[in-house]
Order: sequence, then C-alpha cells, then structure tokens
Amino acid sequence: MVDNNCPTCGIAYFSPPPPTVWTAWFHLLTSGTLLLDIGYTLGRVGIGLLCAIFIALPLGFVMGMHPRIYAALHGLTEFFRTIPATALFPLCIIFLGIGEVSKIALIGYASGLTLLVNVMHGVHSGSPLRRTAMHLFGVRGWLLFR
Repeated sequence: MVDNNCPTCGIAYFSPPPPTVWTAWFHLLTSGTLLLDIGYTLGRVGIGLLCAIFIALPLGFVMGMHPRIYAALHGLTEFFRTIPATALFPLCIIFLGIGEVSKIALIGYASGLTLLVNVMHGVHSGSPLRRTAMHLFGVRGWLLFR
C-alpha cells in the first residue's frame, strides 16, 4: 500500500507520486494493454471519420453548389456548429448507450460538422465565373466535384 500523504504536513496528495505513475505506465506498456487500447481508440476514430466523410462531403458539396439549399440549411449548420461535441455526451449515452455506437457517433458528429462547414463554404465561395466556364466546357457530375 502506497502512502499518499505529504511527509511534512500529513495532508493527502491529489494524485499519486510520479514513481507510482511510471511503474503503472511501464506495466501497461509491457503487458500490451496500452497498445491494445490505442488500437481500439484509433479504430473508433477511423470509423467515425469515414462516416463523417461519406455523409458530410457530398452534403457539403450539394449545399455549396445550390444557393437555395445553402440558404435553407446554412442557419441550421451554424446553429449546430455552436454546440460543442462534449456537450452531447449525455445525449449520446441516453439515446445510443454506453457502447461503441455512441463513441463513434460523437466522433462522426465532431469531425463531420467541421468537414461539412468547410466544404460547404469552400464550394459556395468558389468563383461563379469558373463554374460557368466549367459548365460551358461540359464538365459535370463527378468531374466537377473533383
């Protein structure tokens, strides 16, 4: 048992002493637990980011290309942009549970909203003259997107 009291005043420390932390870290590293947990975390981040890319990229492109859709949804995206992702922790736990789905959904929300806003504003602020020139040269669909 490690004594967490200060030797001079006897008041308990708020955190364990550094040698205890280093010993625990070394144990996690040598047992493989730390690397396994890092792998799980990177997997969640990858899945959440892929979901965000597949949803936010096309939606941002459509919102940026069509002025009516941009005008209709711009205020809604700006509203959700002001809500920090950490404020949605309780809602994710209530509606999606404490498992992997809520973690991935929160990662997807945070990264997807950022991606959506950047793509939407980037496409919308593009030169209308360039868009007209591309249409005159027959550039449409995926080639226009690229």
